[in-house]
Parts: sequence; structure tokens; C-alpha cells
Amino acid sequence: MRCIFCKQNTDKSKSEEHIIPASLGNLEHILPKGIVCDKCNNYFSRKIEKPLLESFYFLHARAINKIVTKRGKYPPNDAIHIDSGINVKLIGEKDGWSISASTEQEEERFIKKILTSSKGTIIVPNPMQPSENDKYVLSRFLGKIAIEVLAQRLIHIKGGLDEVIDKPELDMLRNYTRRGNQNLIWPYSERRIYPEEKWFSSDNGQNYQILHEYNLLYTPDKETYLVIAIFGIEYAINLAGPTIDGYMKWIDSNENISFLD
Repeated sequence: MRCIFCKQNTDKSKSEEHIIPASLGNLEHILPKGIVCDKCNNYFSRKIEKPLLESFYFLHARAINKIVTKRGKYPPNDAIHIDSGINVKLIGEKDGWSISASTEQEEERFIKKILTSSKGTIIVPNPMQPSENDKYVLSRFLGKIAIEVLAQRLIHIKGGLDEVIDKPELDMLRNYTRRGNQNLIWPYSERRIYPEEKWFSSDNGQNYQILHEYNLLYTPDKETYLVIAIFGIEYAINLAGPTIDGYMKWIDSNENISFLD
């Protein structure tokens, strides 16, 4: 077997690859050992997924939606206690939230303020989307997912993975994702298609929340796009080249509906 990113032999690789990180609630979309080598797996975890998951928007979304980390802990959400001016952290629990001062030095003063006040106000910043500073790492993150989703679709077809590895049209995105390019931010489409907190109803009447969903779109112009929604924001990235013109054309010709609808 060979890695779909670096193309090196993976016979001794031991890592399974989460297409979407477990810290975004993914427990099922996982590539088996050998599809992505240990070295590439470790690189993506440290250099792409970690900084993105710890960015302001994603950390907030993970905290509000109470998505546990790999170690089973809820990520903290930064806030401010207006009455004391103390920065605090909200940490999710199964049945509610706990709150504490952000630093040990402020903890005693914060507790005294709480105990001596009949009421108070906590302000929680609510970023609606990733910031401009996130675009570079987010584009590489989407590129990683795109190639892995393609591999996931072809894994059970004879010669399918070889097609992913050897296809020269994928090399530009493959290299951008794995090695980066400070002179390029691979373009992608970004738009909100449903509120982050929206709950859906199934045919049997059960309510559920969609943390993420994805599909591959093959346009009439013979381009392949990954279309993925994370916390209600739809992203689309072209596997063949740094352009989204074909996707914008598809949106216009389909009355702005989402391919995921």
C-alpha cells in the first residue's frame, strides 16, 4: 500500500485517519491503516488540525456544541464577567456548564464577587464564521478532506486508490495540502446554509443536529468539488485546481440551493 499524500509505502503504518477530526464530532468517517502514512497523519494533526481547532471560531463552536476532545473533555469557552471585569472560562458538562476565572490569580476575587452579588452578567463572544487569518490553514484542511473523501469513495474499487495516488491532476492540491505554499491560499466557497444551532427532525419524529455532512460534486464542466458543511457553514473546494468558478456557475444554475440539500 501507498500513502495517498506522500505516495510512500505504508505497510508498517499503524495510524487510522479521521477524515474529519474526532474533535469535530466525527466517530465514523475513518480511513483504515495504510491509506495515510503515520508521518502524514501526524503532520496533519499538528500543523493543520490543531491550529484550526484552536482558532477562535472553531474553539467557540466546539465549546457551545459540547463536542468532547480525544481525551473526553469539553473544550473551554472564553467569556467575561462584566460586573468584575474578570476573564472567565465556561466549560460544558452533561447537565449544564461550570464557570471559573481564566487564571488562578483571579479565582479568589471572582468567587468573592459571585458570593456577594445577587445577580451578574457574563458576555460570551459569538464569532459567526472563521476569520481571515484562518483562511490559509482552513483551505489546506479542506484540501486534506477532499482527497481523503475521494479515497474513501474508491477504496473498494479495484485500482481505485492507485488512481487517487497516481492521478497527476491531484498533485497540485496534494502538495499544497501536505507541504503548503505561503504564496497561495487555495480558493474555496464559504456560505452559511443553516443556523449552527438548528435541529432537524427525522421521519420517526426524533430530533437530531448535523455537525458535519459532505459529498462530492461532479460538475458539467468535468470538475470535482468537495462540498462539506461544518456547523452549518458550507464549504466547497476544487480538487483539480485553485479556482471555484465552476462551483459558482453550478450554484447560479441551480437557484443557489446547496448540493447537500
